Amino acid sequence: MERKNIFIGKFLFAAVFVLLTAWTCVLCFYRLGEAGTHNWDEAIYGINAYEMIHSGNWWIQTYRYAVDYYNLKPPFIMWCIALCFKSLGFNYFAMRLPSAVAAVLLFLLIELFMAKRFGKMAAIISGIVYVSCTDMIFFHMARSADADALYLLMFMAAMVCLYEAEKRPWFLTGCGVFLSLAFMAKC
Repeated sequence: MERKNIFIGKFLFAAVFVLLTAWTCVLCFYRLGEAGTHNWDEAIYGINAYEMIHSGNWWIQTYRYAVDYYNLKPPFIMWCIALCFKSLGFNYFAMRLPSAVAAVLLFLLIELFMAKRFGKMAAIISGIVYVSCTDMIFFHMARSADADALYLLMFMAAMVCLYEAEKRPWFLTGCGVFLSLAFMAKC
């Protein structure tokens, strides 16, 4: 009887995990390229990435091919957008894809970390809370070409590495790498 309960518990967790992951993907990817630009930040990141491709200058952001001192940020998000532009063409979907992918990866990182460290119920609760934060998903993170989703993914990965470094000190290297990438996304 106990084996059957364990099997049912694992099956229920897997089913809820798959449903929450699918819902996160719907929230992040469904009609991602349909709307125009939402705000100035999203537009300027797209322009910066576009001009990076055309100028060949991958370190300095430009606006109208002059140095962009107004939006002076590290170039990690612009590199990701430029990579998507080069592979998928110049469109809203390609511009927003790095943020949507980062938001889904952030969801998976949180879910897997919570399940491993705090149990399946904690993972399910954190997943429900994540998909319930629709302002975070729709406004300035997953469905916008802003640096926030990439920053949060890198920062969360750094914090997971820092947590794991208590028992395995070599995880401090991962913490340093991910904090550096978080800084490169949004200082």
